[in-house]
Amino acid sequence: MTSQNCHDLEIENQNDNFHKLENVFDYETNGNVGYRSILAGAVREVWLNVFQKLDESDKTAFFRADAKWNDWVASKRTLFLIPEVGPILLKTLPKTVSLQCRELCRSWTKELDHLVQTHSSHLCIYSENDEVSTIPKQISGFYFADWFQKFHQDMKTHQGNPFPGRTIDLDWYEPEEEMEEEELVRLCEDYWLNATQFCEKYGAHVHDITIDTFDSCLTGMEMIGNVSRCLLYLPNLKKLHLSGIRNADGSNSIRDYFRMNTLPQLANLETLEVKETDGTFLDVILSSCCLPSKIKRLFLLSTYSMGYFEDVFNFVNLEVLEVDLYIQNLQQMADQELVPPLSKLYLKFLNKQVSAVHLFNALEPFSDSLTQFKMKEPSKLVVPHAVDLERIKLPKLERLYIFKLKGSVDFVLQLTSLTHLEIVKSKIEQEHLDGCLVKFYGHEKRMYESNIWELLPSLQTLLSRVTISKNSLKNLST
Repeated sequence: MTSQNCHDLEIENQNDNFHKLENVFDYETNGNVGYRSILAGAVREVWLNVFQKLDESDKTAFFRADAKWNDWVASKRTLFLIPEVGPILLKTLPKTVSLQCRELCRSWTKELDHLVQTHSSHLCIYSENDEVSTIPKQISGFYFADWFQKFHQDMKTHQGNPFPGRTIDLDWYEPEEEMEEEELVRLCEDYWLNATQFCEKYGAHVHDITIDTFDSCLTGMEMIGNVSRCLLYLPNLKKLHLSGIRNADGSNSIRDYFRMNTLPQLANLETLEVKETDGTFLDVILSSCCLPSKIKRLFLLSTYSMGYFEDVFNFVNLEVLEVDLYIQNLQQMADQELVPPLSKLYLKFLNKQVSAVHLFNALEPFSDSLTQFKMKEPSKLVVPHAVDLERIKLPKLERLYIFKLKGSVDFVLQLTSLTHLEIVKSKIEQEHLDGCLVKFYGHEKRMYESNIWELLPSLQTLLSRVTISKNSLKNLST
């Protein structure tokens, strides 16, 4: 057969298909108006195929278009119903009820588990919890050694993912009854031995883990060893929370340990929260476990070390950062060749006071992404009188929190996207008051008399305590 014959045959087949499709339509006349009515019942397989290709948001409209179509896809309703109503159910129903929903049918179980395991709010750090609309986590907690044994027994008749939320909490609880120190140590050692075996068997299912060692009666190096062995078996981890891991033996003992016991790189890790943990151990976590291009959220508080900043500077995709630092550390980060797209900064400055000029100059390199900034206690932000701050360039900043402010608040007028402002403590000298653009007139019942609402139209929420001179305390809040 020649190529021309093949081409002619292909055109003939296309024409046949076109005529078949044409027969689907029935042309009728209603008065002088011609219209085309679709004979839905003639092509059931075609329309079911169309249904499968529709977006989830369009499938509900498919039901309303024709009664027969409604009957055809009745058995498929859960395939698109759950993605739409699942998030609503998980937000409004009690946790026990949402767990019962998983038992209705396999598709509900699959979809609800997917929503719980992949919801973005579950990767947020602690400070974001009040701002993010969260779906409640389903956490599997293990606080005594025998809980691991019971879990192993329950899993003998269970198949698939053992953790509906892929989230676990490891935290040894000391028994309430009084015991000798040796017995407590034995129980704690037994707990962490079971925890390591547990992670070895089920760790691949875990996406989010909290390891809290505040109540441990083991030495710092023993706990560092236990935690490190658990991390070996968590290859799919997305969020890691560590707290209370202290070491009294010095940093050299930690370095010596990890020369012989290397930590794995956690290729999927996006969020790291570390609180009150030995700084040298944190350095090892940052350099060994974190893939710099992957980390998006970092929470480092009371870690007894500032050496980790060299690793933090390499996190080029960092979006949320909460740390204890000096203003110089922030300036160093801003001076990097690749500046991370930080959208939220929660900072506890170790300087007693920070100049507003230095602060806003350091924040300017993040102007394309920064939407929230929080300067926590106890450091004070100082706005020098007669210093021009009209060059503040933070066009996307929406939320600003300052624990302590000395000087005028006029600088906020340059933040044209600001919707939420909170200044816990503010003090301005009486002799500088007349030169301020923003005027406060006293207590909560008079808050709307302030001219800040006219000067900054974007503002929606204001919480401020303003002290003028030594004896005049004025509150302004919403």
